Amino acid sequence: MQLVIISDNKIFPGEADVLNQLFDAGMPLFHLRKYENSKTEIIELLEQVKPEHYSKIAIHQYHEKAGEFDFKRIHFSETDRLQQTEKQLQRLEEEGFILSTSVHSVEVYKGLSNVFEYAFLGPVFDSISKFGYKARKFDLKEKNPNVKVIALGGITADNYKDAITMGFDGVGVLGSIWNSGNQVEALKKIAQIFRVSDFGSAQSPEIIIEEK
Repeated sequence: MQLVIISDNKIFPGEADVLNQLFDAGMPLFHLRKYENSKTEIIELLEQVKPEHYSKIAIHQYHEKAGEFDFKRIHFSETDRLQQTEKQLQRLEEEGFILSTSVHSVEVYKGLSNVFEYAFLGPVFDSISKFGYKARKFDLKEKNPNVKVIALGGITADNYKDAITMGFDGVGVLGSIWNSGNQVEALKKIAQIFRVSDFGSAQSPEIIIEEK
């Protein structure tokens, strides 16, 4: 099962330090999406992250920066994905990038190309971080055999098993981390709940920090 940690939408003071601490604790992957910040602010944040962690960062914006920062993962919002041709996506895959995307219906998810490794789908439960972002029902009896699906929206330590029972391959956690007051300790607690004793071990589920 995939555990996905989704970070806040806007850069906060000291965030680079928090990210470095999370990476140093063994966080293998970080999804960066900051729609409330400028390109300059995002680059300044990235420049404060230790260079040895650049290969663990996936970007949702300014994909042209992937090569500059040695990013290996690129995420497409639904809008961005629809602006790409299959040939363009295949070219990125051939260049060695791991692609992911966001969808808002099971039908779209099932029709995704196998160039994508996984897709985010939600809200599964009422959102903790977004007012009015209400739960929807998703029927995952039939799934895309090539693309994993990750549950988003209102995920907590108490309800994540319900999402897995629904058929999701993993869950995304947002408010439980960034509203905690101590993100590193919150991540360790969630990892313990998922029976992760060593973030970096081969037996650990993949931990993804992402912006929603």
